[in-house]
Amino acid sequence: MEGFSTDVAAVGDVFLVVAIQQTTTIEIRQPFGIRVDGSTGAILDPAPIVLGASYAQLPAVTGLSDRW
Repeated sequence: MEGFSTDVAAVGDVFLVVAIQQTTTIEIRQPFGIRVDGSTGAILDPAPIVLGASYAQLPAVTGLSDRW
């Protein structure tokens, strides 16, 4: 998972890692995330989860009881 401006939060034993990915131009940045099992380090998603459209700023994630 290539990206920059990463942030991480846990809900139980599962972590959500979010980042920004630069695309074809400097203006277009796409936020994405991926879930990771805290016990094994296994990636739980077959592909990154797209979190928004272009022109995204720095992503942030917070765990709230049973969701992010």
